[in-house]
Amino acid sequence: DNRLAAVFRDNRRSRFLYRAISADDGRTWTTPEKTNFPDATSKISGLRLRDGRYVLVSNPNPKKRDPLTLSISEDGLVFKKMLYLVGGRHIDYPHVIEHDGSLFIAFAGGKQTVEVLKVKLSDVDAVKMPEKPLIAAPKP
Repeated sequence: DNRLAAVFRDNRRSRFLYRAISADDGRTWTTPEKTNFPDATSKISGLRLRDGRYVLVSNPNPKKRDPLTLSISEDGLVFKKMLYLVGGRHIDYPHVIEHDGSLFIAFAGGKQTVEVLKVKLSDVDAVKMPEKPLIAAPKP
């Protein structure tokens, strides 16, 4: 709808991402507001795909930087699909790019290694999410 959305981590440790909206090409922004998207106070990386959808790569576990997930949104505001990428260890500093029908996701493993995952968008599209959440949503 021609608005811009910016997403922020909260260094005050609310354990959720914040969002601000601009309706004038980024000249002014709304006051950041807390979303219901969980966060480990870690770097996040997102982009708009060529088909118009949005992706966000993040650490959604509020207690630690594990696991790393890929979330997908039709409008860039509401994310209805979240996929596990890698976990079982400290993972951070993700970056995502789209190329030739795939996402390339680079990240650090415990600040010791740099790793890259290739995720085909057709594989992401094939994943069906349950109609209802399997667990209760975290309380703010």
